[in-house]
Amino acid sequence: MGSNVRRVGVSISCVKATHLPHITRHPDGTAALNTGSPTFPKGGNPPTFATYDDGLVSLWQLDGTLLDSYQLPHA
Repeated sequence: MGSNVRRVGVSISCVKATHLPHITRHPDGTAALNTGSPTFPKGGNPPTFATYDDGLVSLWQLDGTLLDSYQLPHA
């Protein structure tokens, strides 16, 4: 497992090197999350951050606007 992957009971990759926010869903139920950046957003995107709560991954703008979310399948 690479340094950018953290096990949370299911498979999810958390990265932010590109500063471009997105949640990519894979057919096998795994997901890749790029949190974007709260201070140096790229590509014309707003400042963003992500949260994880009991299997729900959410991507937010700093003003509290929900951009995307994904309920991870239970392991």
